[in-house]
Amino acid sequence: MMIGGVLLALACTPVIAQRRAHPALVQRPPVESPEAIVLRILVSHRDGRPIALESMPLVPRLQDALRRTDIASDPIAEPDRPVTRIIVDIPEFMSEKRASVTARFSHGKDERLITFDFDVTSGDWLITDIRPRSGPGLRQLLRINR
Repeated sequence: MMIGGVLLALACTPVIAQRRAHPALVQRPPVESPEAIVLRILVSHRDGRPIALESMPLVPRLQDALRRTDIASDPIAEPDRPVTRIIVDIPEFMSEKRASVTARFSHGKDERLITFDFDVTSGDWLITDIRPRSGPGLRQLLRINR
């Protein structure tokens, strides 16, 4: 009987602990870091299944502009050329809520350098611009001013 009582007490302990947990410990899982977002996007290009711009974590202003505009080109990579040798730098933080991540990769025979700008919006890191070293950035393509 005593053994059963101890097992019962142990089985109930996590429930009690969960009820008493501080609200900050029961929040949603941590947000994806800026460099993880960039790596996920570039790996999708490498694997031949690029994430559509509309499905990327973009700030609402870019999402709205994408709904009104038809962009003919992908600001990251051309679909007929492979993405390989991906290098994602650590983020450069301008503040707690603003960061930039630069990525380098081979695109066919060319080397590409692209900077992804991020802001924290509603607790998540969201892309505010995608800027290739040469050529127009996403904001320019969508004709959005800062």
